[in-house]
Amino acid sequence: NVIHVSDRERVSAEWDDAVTKQRAFESEYKVVAAITKDVFNVRAIATPYYDHEGHIIGWIGRFVDTRKAAWQ
Repeated sequence: NVIHVSDRERVSAEWDDAVTKQRAFESEYKVVAAITKDVFNVRAIATPYYDHEGHIIGWIGRFVDTRKAAWQ
């Protein structure tokens, strides 16, 4: 799990809430780089993707590295 241990419970609860309520997910949290073990913040954004009957069949999302955004 790349989500920093201090943020895992909160992010998991936010994701569960978005799935349960079938709404978009957005959260900012710390991640740990697999090789270097550097810790940095990302913003995760995901939107439910629906079939023609209105059922969620997946999620479309992205991660934004907020370190770069902070100095631009």
